[in-house]
Amino acid sequence: MGVNWDSGVLFWKDHAPSATEQYALSHLYPFRKRLELPVIDKHPARVVELYVAFGLHTFTRAIEPGDGHHQFYRDNRETRTFCPTRYRRSF
Repeated sequence: MGVNWDSGVLFWKDHAPSATEQYALSHLYPFRKRLELPVIDKHPARVVELYVAFGLHTFTRAIEPGDGHHQFYRDNRETRTFCPTRYRRSF
């Protein structure tokens, strides 16, 4: 992958459904992790980079009847309902 591998993935904007609620999403920004793989059988040791990006489904769910517009979260493709349970699990 090139230097700009993350140019097509989203850096999620924080969700603020009201003046008193704020959900930071910076922990879901894309990142790279370097891994050192040891020698295994006939495979040599090597260093690899893991590229990680998170989708909208990580912290939202399908819209259900009764969901308020303040709960909606949009990306460039769809609108879903922000889910506090999924948000907590995303850590």
